[in-house]
Amino acid sequence: MDRDRRAGDTTLAVLIGRHNARVFYSFVILAPYVIILAFCVVRSYFYAIPLVTLPLALTLRLACYEDELTKLDQKTTILNVSMGLLYILAIHLS
Repeated sequence: MDRDRRAGDTTLAVLIGRHNARVFYSFVILAPYVIILAFCVVRSYFYAIPLVTLPLALTLRLACYEDELTKLDQKTTILNVSMGLLYILAIHLS
């Protein structure tokens, strides 16, 4: 974020600030799990399959708050791809 500011880049994190960027990242990472739990209740227990990625999501959230931002983008991508593939599997099985 500091690098973006020094370079004159206008990113969302620069606009909303460090604390709000962390809160927003946490929301974006954890909100899908709330939706998945709702699908488990309303539809089928197979929708719980993507919940196996929750430990990785919690690790990434913690890393964001501890300023361990090295490779956070790559790890977030791994989380998104893993969760997406497991969600497709859950839809297929239900």
